[in-house]
Amino acid sequence: MKKIGCLLLIACSVLGTQAQTVYKGQVRVEHPSVVRSSDNRLTISMDVILLNNLEISSNRSAVLTPILESGAARRVLPPIVVYGHNRDLVSQRNSQVLRYAYTMLRRRQKTEQKIHYLVQLPYEHWMQTVKLSMDANLCGCRNKVKVHSLEPIMSTLLRQSALQPAIAYLLPPVEAANAPAFNATEIQAIIHTCPQQLSLEEIFSLAQTFEPGSESFNHAFQVAVLMFPEDTTANLNAAAMEIQRGGDLSLAKSYLAKTSLKTGATLNNRGVIAWLEGDLNTAKLFFLSAEKAGCAQATTNLKNIEK
Repeated sequence: MKKIGCLLLIACSVLGTQAQTVYKGQVRVEHPSVVRSSDNRLTISMDVILLNNLEISSNRSAVLTPILESGAARRVLPPIVVYGHNRDLVSQRNSQVLRYAYTMLRRRQKTEQKIHYLVQLPYEHWMQTVKLSMDANLCGCRNKVKVHSLEPIMSTLLRQSALQPAIAYLLPPVEAANAPAFNATEIQAIIHTCPQQLSLEEIFSLAQTFEPGSESFNHAFQVAVLMFPEDTTANLNAAAMEIQRGGDLSLAKSYLAKTSLKTGATLNNRGVIAWLEGDLNTAKLFFLSAEKAGCAQATTNLKNIEK
């Protein structure tokens, strides 16, 4: 039996979300997106591409820092740190880890490198109308800034949206599950004390007694994937739960990586993630494939994504 979970989004109206070239035409930003979920979580995502013409000398580094701004308010996001060859070796030798950085990587000269950037943070009122910019610094020895540029990427107006992407769960009918060793009351108690005593079917049967999206509903799926980390259905439902609650999309992707791409529910949920990240073309391709695989939620999403 398939159970549909609907994710109510507070989406953004985006001005100028086409690819932007920054840092003297040496870095390109694609698919920038800022989305506010119904539980007041802000998701910022984009693809940052280091172009072939970006040259960083061996002893230098470049720091690319996304910034959210609205009037006098601003939020500096975790930066991307790109090292030259020798600078990277020194960093590794000294075990230097910049805990505030989103990622650190070595520049491969005359080669295009892509970084998938995704950060989530609590929504604040001043973020209703925000500008997303990229602050780019080229640093020399002792981290002295040699070149600096601050360039706009996009502007957003966050507002309530009527769109409700349908998220697919796979839950077997309770009557079809193996005979439970415990009754419903016992299962509800055991899941908080000795969850290892429960079968996957018992955990799923408990989940179906809760309201989709509730804390108890989410907890059941978190326990299921913890107890059965290699089970494809447990991973699929954990991903669906993570998406629905406006959680960590990177974590949701890791769960989906353990499921079958031929499953309509998996294809649909990957499409929802692409939609949240602002990649509508990829989302449509996933929804079309999911629809062919018999996923009813994908049909709903295809209708809504065209609005």
